[in-house]
Amino acid sequence: MLYRILSLQNITFKEGIKDKSILAIFFIAILTFIAIIIFPNLFARDIGKVCIDVALSSITLLGLILIFFTCSSILSKDVDKKTIYIVLARPFSRAEYIIGKYLGFLSLEVFVITIISVLSTVGVFICYHYNIHYFPKHFSFYEYLLAILMIIEMLAILIALLLFFSSLTTQGFTATILTLASYIIGSSLNDVLDTISNSSDSIKINKGIIYVINLVKYIFPNLSLFDFKLEVAHGVKISSQNITTAFLYGIIYILLLISLSCLLYKRKEFP
Repeated sequence: MLYRILSLQNITFKEGIKDKSILAIFFIAILTFIAIIIFPNLFARDIGKVCIDVALSSITLLGLILIFFTCSSILSKDVDKKTIYIVLARPFSRAEYIIGKYLGFLSLEVFVITIISVLSTVGVFICYHYNIHYFPKHFSFYEYLLAILMIIEMLAILIALLLFFSSLTTQGFTATILTLASYIIGSSLNDVLDTISNSSDSIKINKGIIYVINLVKYIFPNLSLFDFKLEVAHGVKISSQNITTAFLYGIIYILLLISLSCLLYKRKEFP
């Protein structure tokens, strides 16, 4: 079983590396590297904050592009070109297919993000070296790397979501849109909840809306847990409790999604 899963992971990884969108991602990463060095200088005393924010935001953006273009495209090709029939005709169970695909996409994501992170970290280091007085007093590269690791885990959740939605529909575009919607909702959920809790008594919010928002909170992933850009950019120490909470939350959510995807794939009928 493990051999079959790892072989499928390897095939998926190689297929992803050959995708043309990877070249576009690396090209954008190089442009981002140049922007990290040049662009912050336009913001005088906020050089450090802008540099860090651009670096971490670019890692997130390029990771999302990889998921919504490369990973989604590979899943769609499996159905459109009937590749999935060839895989399932061999001694592969549908659960092994899901796990193998997930590990393949995850290894592709980690590989690409690692290269992008190295470029962005070098860019931040150069910017820090020449503008050290404009960086936050307690800025730490250790916490900067922690923020990148949390971004990777957030992207790992989105990959699991993409596989989950692809198990509900045979349309790759639909699965991609649902995953994108989940990202938008999950990223803004905390802001919406904070707005509601901090709203004045003069602003009356319908109880039905509050009920729906609280229900959404337990269905969609709270992706804001993995966003530490503000803390790093302002030199605020990241709480170990927040890191642990986010890490465990992500692992549990991923395992739950993969388990549900395996169950749904067993009953899925392909066109």
